Amino acid sequence: MYNKLKKIFFFLIPILVISQSKEGSISGTIFGNQEPLIGANVILDKTLIGSTTDSEGNYSITNIPLGKYLIRVEYLGFETQTKEVYISEEDENPSNSNLSSSFSDKIGLEKDEVKNLLKANHIKELNFYLTEKALDLNEIVVSASKVQQKITDAPSVVSVVNQKNIRRRVGITDYNRLAAVAKGVDVTYFGSSGAQINARGFDGAYNSRFRQFSDGLYIGESVTGQVYSLLSGPPKEAISRIEILFGPQSALYGPDASQGLLNIITKHPMQESTNEINFSMSSLNDPRLGVRYAKNYKNISFDISGETKFHNEIPYGNDDDDLYWVVDEDTLYLTEDLFEPMELDKNQVLANMYYRPNENNELSFFYNFIHGNGYAMGSLGPIYFHNLKNHKYGFRLNNDNHFFRVTSNRQRGKALNRITLGLFQIQNSSNGLSMPWRDALSAIESSDSYWWLVYNSDDIMADYQYNNSITDRLKLVTGFDYEFKDPNTERQTLNDFGYSRFKGTLGGRDIKEYRYGVYGQIDFLINNDLSINSSLRYDDHEFYGETISPRASLVRKNFLNGTLKLIAGTGFKAPTLMERNIYTGTANIGSGLEGSQDLLFSDFIYPEDWKADAIAMGSSDGFTVTEFIDMNDNGTFESSDSLLQRDFFEPLKLEENQSLELAYTGVINSKNFIEVNLYRGKYKNFKGPLTAFAFTGPHWNYFGQILDPLDEGALRQVHYGDNPVSDDPIPQFTYCLTYSNLPLDVTFYGFESGWKHLHKNLELSINFSYFHDKELVDRRKKGKDYLNAAEENRNPNHIGFVNYANVYSNTPNFKGAFSITNQNGLIEKLTSTINLKWTSAYDFSSGNFRATEEGKGEIPPANSGVSWFRDNGRIGGTVYADIDLLYEASEQIICGFSIKNIFETSGPTMPLTPKIPRSFSFEVGYRFN
Repeated sequence: MYNKLKKIFFFLIPILVISQSKEGSISGTIFGNQEPLIGANVILDKTLIGSTTDSEGNYSITNIPLGKYLIRVEYLGFETQTKEVYISEEDENPSNSNLSSSFSDKIGLEKDEVKNLLKANHIKELNFYLTEKALDLNEIVVSASKVQQKITDAPSVVSVVNQKNIRRRVGITDYNRLAAVAKGVDVTYFGSSGAQINARGFDGAYNSRFRQFSDGLYIGESVTGQVYSLLSGPPKEAISRIEILFGPQSALYGPDASQGLLNIITKHPMQESTNEINFSMSSLNDPRLGVRYAKNYKNISFDISGETKFHNEIPYGNDDDDLYWVVDEDTLYLTEDLFEPMELDKNQVLANMYYRPNENNELSFFYNFIHGNGYAMGSLGPIYFHNLKNHKYGFRLNNDNHFFRVTSNRQRGKALNRITLGLFQIQNSSNGLSMPWRDALSAIESSDSYWWLVYNSDDIMADYQYNNSITDRLKLVTGFDYEFKDPNTERQTLNDFGYSRFKGTLGGRDIKEYRYGVYGQIDFLINNDLSINSSLRYDDHEFYGETISPRASLVRKNFLNGTLKLIAGTGFKAPTLMERNIYTGTANIGSGLEGSQDLLFSDFIYPEDWKADAIAMGSSDGFTVTEFIDMNDNGTFESSDSLLQRDFFEPLKLEENQSLELAYTGVINSKNFIEVNLYRGKYKNFKGPLTAFAFTGPHWNYFGQILDPLDEGALRQVHYGDNPVSDDPIPQFTYCLTYSNLPLDVTFYGFESGWKHLHKNLELSINFSYFHDKELVDRRKKGKDYLNAAEENRNPNHIGFVNYANVYSNTPNFKGAFSITNQNGLIEKLTSTINLKWTSAYDFSSGNFRATEEGKGEIPPANSGVSWFRDNGRIGGTVYADIDLLYEASEQIICGFSIKNIFETSGPTMPLTPKIPRSFSFEVGYRFN
């Protein structure tokens, strides 16, 4: 594979090499409000050539090939300005006018095109005087169509967190928290700095329906697809902006982005060359150092970003004896907090090098290394990711019409549910104290009942895109992407080849899989005010097969001083590699000796020794569950046995989300930016959490009776696939768990609105959203009524709603955010920002995470004896508030101070995670060129 990539690389380089001509330069100063602007971007349009102003507002662009250019100047908070120039062979004077004419002919310009242009070989003192920017509709995004376009032209609803807003968030480094006040998003906090993002419902403790990217590359963990936001994503210093897309995005991004996506756009040194060093610390004892250094030369640019941070998680806030397990009829107490000892750290280096053989083509290489420890939410509680080492590297070829990228991702690491680690600590306690955290991390390696989940994988990705304006009215975008995954979990996470901790033998299969997708998009300008955008994507996956994802939008410009969009699309969510192939669990969850009496059913006397294991198994092929009378006593179903019942649990299917949306974006009096969008969605084939579906073996033990009672003398067998007979069934005494689809069909709708206002030194932002899931609530109630009623009182019309009984949208019906920023108000060069985020109270149920009004104060039956999982009632219903102060001490030094969670509320906080205290953050940064 690498040899092939090497050949492609050396084949493509000559195509990009174009001979160089005589070169010129442009220099000058950029002013704003009569003051020099530091860090303004000066770019030659439709090229990769540019510069950034220094501490005195000066810029210089050298090595510019001869030709006509549009020079563009951009600076946050100011109007963009442009001027047309062309670089001639010599500086203009009366004696060389013939030479200038000759040059114009040579590059194909008519005389009347150049006579009013500024012409010279070295253009000096080309100064720009920028005016403060009123709100407009010209913000540029790339994620909606995978090409640069105005946010109003994008065929999706897009929210942007720009660099100005990122700088104002003092002490925040998790990119999800940076996006917390954006319109329409659900950002749920956990711990001191963690967060999980979603939009428009159907969130969960383990949720990958809302995809997260950095420059178009997925940043989730390779084996499970889970996003560890404490470890993922680039350093804050490398982020240019964050783009958030709502609704199905499968038409361009494949069958995963069913609810929307977040894409982090990183800085390019030709556009943003400011260097910086930042240090932050808070009262939660979480020091962080972040840096970025960028440099531009004639044909080469590079930038290096990095960060290092570490801290222990904040405590949960429970009393020492609030957390216990009942083991062998003895109550064991954990004398320390589950969260507090977790060591969280991250060390990252992100490097890019760019080579420009000419003004239109660029070759770049990138390398991203992450090493750290962190955690995310999972169905069974926090999942601790230990000793992650991730190497991501590759190259890109880029010009106006083509983009090609090859990426290699090498991941090494291991993970385990924090609850499992806690149980191991108390089972190996001494002197009344549980095993210390660090000792448990190493000692669990030699345990017979518990083991680390191995998250090793080597992946290759390639993507190509072509875009062009076929005519003045027709634009085309087309491309493909390919992914090859090669996990190696040693059969401790997936059912790949390795040693089974349950059977004690080698087994499994070689899990390698590929997928590819081809997409096309056309944008047709019907007239100056109306355009239609349509996209279609075909995907082929080695296991879940072929899918076609459509999207279409109609865009009406100049509508009430804004833009109106009608958007329709279908998105799919594919089952992850882990959901289809998981093979892990806990050994010896129960046992008995021959002649002993059963713990729950006193009539049962064990005829033999037995030991039960709990195994989670992937449903890529489905399962056949057979109940039978074993006529020849060999323990395996054969045609000669007496069949009692057979059920087939189907393989995982694609989830589907159909969406229709109407969106308006407009500006009133150049100071008020208005956004309103209404949407309707229909969700099908909802994937449920990890659930038990069978216990294999004979009838004479409590496991065989509680989950699904067996007839006396009967056996239950489970095997992969739909064949009636199997030579290799799942071993007896196995508690079988898997992921499965629920045959749901739910319609939901809602609206999102936002208002931004600018007035002199004041910036105000308000957004409000409503999510309507009454259909799901009504069906859930009918399903619960049916299950809870006595058999003779059950309504037969409600039996079809049983599958809805435990399904929640996990989303507030109402939410809003308020932000106000004052610049140079109280003190000159001081920027103060207050952010408020509010959600209505709502039920949240996902796996062991339960926070419901109905179950408040209860311990869910499946977890009796584990007080950690007490249902504390709904989450949300309060206001989460921050205040950020940013002071420019000098042109280079910026100081920040922040108070987080001013009112010490629970806010939008993931259930079963620590109560977030009020905290104080300090940050100091040094900027230089």
